Amino acid sequence: MVGFTSDRITIAETILALELEIVASSVSEQPMSVSLTVGSKKTGTTAKKDTDFVAKLGNEDPTTYPTITFAPGETQKKVQIHLRDDDMPEPEETLVVRLTKPMGCTIDRDHRDAEIVIQDNDGFVGSGSGSSGDSGGVLPTTPTEVSFISTDTTTKGNWKQLYGADGYLISPQYSAIPGYAAISDVVGGEYFYLGDGQLEDIYLLKPGENDDRIATGYATTIPGTSLYINIACTNTHKVTAYFVDDMEIGSQDVEILDAAGTLLHKVSLTDFTSGAYISWNMQGAIQLRVSNSEYAIFNGLFFD
Repeated sequence: MVGFTSDRITIAETILALELEIVASSVSEQPMSVSLTVGSKKTGTTAKKDTDFVAKLGNEDPTTYPTITFAPGETQKKVQIHLRDDDMPEPEETLVVRLTKPMGCTIDRDHRDAEIVIQDNDGFVGSGSGSSGDSGGVLPTTPTEVSFISTDTTTKGNWKQLYGADGYLISPQYSAIPGYAAISDVVGGEYFYLGDGQLEDIYLLKPGENDDRIATGYATTIPGTSLYINIACTNTHKVTAYFVDDMEIGSQDVEILDAAGTLLHKVSLTDFTSGAYISWNMQGAIQLRVSNSEYAIFNGLFFD
C-alpha cells in the first residue's frame, strides 16, 4: 500500500514550498504510480475551482502535478508543493493533498491525505479615512465580540438613512470602508453585475442623491460551496450584510466565525426574495460565511 508519511503539517504562510514524502509499505517488482489532487478543506472543492486556494498554490495549476511513479524496488518518493504568500487577512487555512488513481498498487486509506495547515501572517489593514475616536491604518489586535441585533426583511434595497452612515460595500465601484474597519475580498465565488438605473426596489440604491439602483453582488459558482468575507473593526460598531434572492435559491445560512473558525452566530434565511438585512454589533476580526446546498449569494455590507 502507498500513503503519506505525515498526515498533518502546520506551516507559516511565508513558507513558499513544502516537500511531502510518500512511501510504499512493501517492495514491488513492477512499477507503481499514484496521482495527486490538491483542494480546500473548508469548501471541499479542488484548488483549481477555488480562487483563494489557486492563489495559495502560486502559479501552478493543480491539475499539472505529475504522476508519482515508483520504479521496481523503490519504496519512497518525495513531491514538492509550491505555495504563495498572499496579502489577504484571513484565519488559518487547510489544503488537502490526496493520493488518487493508483496503478499497480493500492492506496492506504488511513494515509491517503496530507493536510497542510497554513497560518496567516497578514494583519487586517484599514482602508478608510477614520471616524470619531477611531484610526485607520493597521488595525490593532482586538478581542472578538459579536452580538446579533436584528433581521430586517421590509426595507428592501432602500438602505439610505437606515444603514451605512459610516460606510458601505455595494460594488467595487461603490465602496467606502470607514477607517475603523477593514474587509478582505469576497472569496469562494464571483462578482456579478446585472445592470443599473431604474430597477426593481429589491436592488440596492446607489450612493448619492438620485434613486438609481444597481443589481450586483457575489455568488458561488459551484453547488454546495460557500462565500467568505473577512471583516475587522477596531472597536464595537454595527455591521449589516444584505442578501436578496433573485436567483430563487430559496434559503441560505449566514454564519459569523472567529479567527479560529469557531461559530459565533448563525441565521438561516428563508424567503428573502424581497431582500434581508442582518445586523450585528461586532469588534475584532470575524469571518462572514454564506452557504447553500446549491448556490450562495451576498449583495452588500454596511457600517454604522
